[in-house]
Amino acid sequence: GRLAGPRHRRAPRRRLRVQLGRHGLHRDLVLRRALSDPHGVEHVGRHLDEGYQRIKLKIEPGADVDLLAAVRAAYPGAALSADANSAYSLADSGHLRALDTFGLTYLEQPLHWDDLVEHAALAGMLATPLCLDESLTSYERTVAALDLGACAVVNLKSGRVGGHAVDAGAVQPHFAG
Repeated sequence: GRLAGPRHRRAPRRRLRVQLGRHGLHRDLVLRRALSDPHGVEHVGRHLDEGYQRIKLKIEPGADVDLLAAVRAAYPGAALSADANSAYSLADSGHLRALDTFGLTYLEQPLHWDDLVEHAALAGMLATPLCLDESLTSYERTVAALDLGACAVVNLKSGRVGGHAVDAGAVQPHFAG
């Protein structure tokens, strides 16, 4: 698997809290192994034991339900999310509804990256919140995605939306009190 952010583990915790905001350190594990890898669930357990607080599994058609079921069964209390990297279409909505049973924190980018309208339609069909990532290419597009209901969670990449100052501006008006 690929770890997002492990190089920061060696830095002092106080510096990380400042760097990552007042909510403290959150490390994510991105697991890229299919269930056919007999060590896939073990990798999740090892990273949870190392202190990772959230697990994000890469999924695609045919490598989704069984993987999520195995990880959820082994770690029922883990904060799990799934990143689909635009692997599904709106025609897969019935299949994606089955993912609601795993209590995911969010489902990231299930449909084509450029289709906010279909993401909004899918969001209305699922209990699992949608997260957009590749779709959020500017401040205006982020606001449009939130206003359309295309997502409830945003994964902003500073370089895509114009920098850290714009990041804060994109989220602040929609999540303030």
